[in-house]
Amino acid sequence: MKILHINTNKVDARYLFYLLQSIDFPIKKHKRYWISEYSKISIDLPPISEQKRIAKKLDKIFAVIDLKSEMVLSLLLKQKALFTNLRLSVLRKTFQVKNNYYGIFRR
Repeated sequence: MKILHINTNKVDARYLFYLLQSIDFPIKKHKRYWISEYSKISIDLPPISEQKRIAKKLDKIFAVIDLKSEMVLSLLLKQKALFTNLRLSVLRKTFQVKNNYYGIFRR
């Protein structure tokens, strides 16, 4: 969905972004729901100051989640590289015979 225009005196765009994501909307088949159903959902909006406060808190929460996700991904990539090196080391030792390698392992 695209938001083309909002009244910034009444609605904070970030708040609206989070709010629209939180609406539980059942999708049963592939069709355009906006005109027939989604546009008819009524939502209550708190005052603009409260919207901004909520959006700011949610931005901070998601920033922490993004940072933690990046850290976890970085650790997983390092762990994968470590296991790959370990596997290659074990394979090289397994296939080494009198300082010569069989097959693809060469010095």
